[in-house]
Amino acid sequence: MWLPATLSLLSLFAQDVPARSDVPFPASENKKGLQVQMVDDALSLGIGHATLNVLLNGVLLSAGGAGETGIPWTHGETVIRVSGAYLAPLDRDIKALSDAGCAVYLILLGNVTGDAARNALLLDPDRDEAPRNGYAGFNAHLPAGKAHLAALIDFLAARYSGGRFGDDHGHVHGWIVGNEVNSHGHWHSVGPLEVGELTRRYEAAVRTVHLAATARYKNARTYISLDHFWGRAFQPEKPKQYVGGRAFIGAFAKHAKASGDFPWHIAHHPYPENLFDPAFWEDTTATDDLGTPRVTFKNLRVLGRALAAEELHFEGESRRVILSEQGFHRPGSEAGETLQAAAYAAAWKLVQEMPFIDAFVLHRHVDHSREGGLRLGLWTHKEGSIATPDRKVLMHRVFEAAGTDRESEAFAFALGVIGETNWRDFLAPYRFTAQAQRAPR
Repeated sequence: MWLPATLSLLSLFAQDVPARSDVPFPASENKKGLQVQMVDDALSLGIGHATLNVLLNGVLLSAGGAGETGIPWTHGETVIRVSGAYLAPLDRDIKALSDAGCAVYLILLGNVTGDAARNALLLDPDRDEAPRNGYAGFNAHLPAGKAHLAALIDFLAARYSGGRFGDDHGHVHGWIVGNEVNSHGHWHSVGPLEVGELTRRYEAAVRTVHLAATARYKNARTYISLDHFWGRAFQPEKPKQYVGGRAFIGAFAKHAKASGDFPWHIAHHPYPENLFDPAFWEDTTATDDLGTPRVTFKNLRVLGRALAAEELHFEGESRRVILSEQGFHRPGSEAGETLQAAAYAAAWKLVQEMPFIDAFVLHRHVDHSREGGLRLGLWTHKEGSIATPDRKVLMHRVFEAAGTDRESEAFAFALGVIGETNWRDFLAPYRFTAQAQRAPR
């Protein structure tokens, strides 16, 4: 019953498409990833995965708006205009990264602008007037919003399908819809909503992105974005603004099945419980039971066990997982730089023990002065700048060595920092043992 309905929907998204790209999703055992700011440096570090933020209200121009004429695009009965100026640096970075063999993922963000007409095309009308952090949910649960989001993703998927539909601007493989949506009070403003209505609206957006992306590229993957809160919410006393990841996934899965399930996947952010303390192995709220308050690097295997449940499978297989954003703060001292680097080394070792995880994407490439005092980068930033790179820190060298024949030597210092004599003993309590089924790459 689901298959014909899905094919019918897909045909609507695929109209006037001369062909679908069937390039395989990049097959790599390299889980090393980075939210990329400097492409040359990122590639020199040996990454296999790259994420790039895309402000959709930067890409989309409002009808009749002043300024840039834009690139016209028609999708079904919907006509949009797209900013070539916004796309120029994105074109450059996506092509360089994908040409080098990286899996490239776009993080689709609903940024609120001062242009009310443009906001109305994509963003939830129930959002806060001035959302915390400036991001809102999408309005794909409404017909006009769905049409505009579908048209915009159709444009981007066609543009970034490796030259199959015109000029070669590189290839995008994965689409992450929003950011930490279970904490919608912070990152995905849709007004005060219970988890059922929150996930209903979000599922409509994720499904729209999935259908539009796969109409252009058969093997595209679409991901839902979650923070490290799991069995409890960031602020449990505010259930209409914050939801635990476990409850969020369960509610999302029910909506997806009710409308005909599809292959959605997980983009999880297992930051340490205290963002300013990189020593995740000391986390006390990351326990080994399925109801643990948080899922951090310390208890990643809980996520794998949860996703192994048959009711969350798609066509008999568990959902794929990428760790799409997480980093380690660097306290302001030489010892702090060592602790940050040790935390990355330990996290890298743990991720290799998790077969259900495809990618470990570090945040950030360069320290950012507007990130609440956190220093997460492989580089410091120049004094007085927002994120202009200044110097490499120790984690840069450790990151570069990860997954190479230099790893053992470069990681050796970390054992003393975490209080172990060998990696075998450190990893023993954390290894993933549940045999979750996996889809072929």
